[in-house]
Amino acid sequence: MHATSCGSFVDDNDGVEVDSHSGSFDAPEDISESTIVEAAHDTLTTRQRGALMTALSEGFYEWPQQATLADVADTLGIDADALDQRLHNCEQELLSTLFGDGALDDLENRTQPLADADVATGE
Repeated sequence: MHATSCGSFVDDNDGVEVDSHSGSFDAPEDISESTIVEAAHDTLTTRQRGALMTALSEGFYEWPQQATLADVADTLGIDADALDQRLHNCEQELLSTLFGDGALDDLENRTQPLADADVATGE
C-alpha cells in the first residue's frame, strides 16, 4: 500500500477510501457491522475484547484522541506496554479475519495514492 503525505488511500476498484486524518473508512458493502462484531466475538479472547471495548469507549480510537494508551491502561489496571501489545494483537486478528489470507496483498495491488488521483473527478 502506498501512503501519501496526508495519509490517505483510495481503492479505485471497490470505492474504498481511508483517510487516516479524519479516521473515516468507507467499507465495501460485504463487510457489515454484524460481520465485525461476529469477528470480534469469534476470534478475540475475553481479555482482548475487554481491552478493545475499553479503548473504544474511552475514545482511544477517536480523532483527536480522547484517551491515551496510558489512560486506558490505567482504567484496566495493566501496564501501557501490555495494553499496546494486546490492542495490536486484537487489530491483527480482526484484520486477518475480515480480510483473509492474501487480501491485504490484493488491496495493495489495487490502490493508488490519493495524491495521484484526479481530484476533480475522484478517479
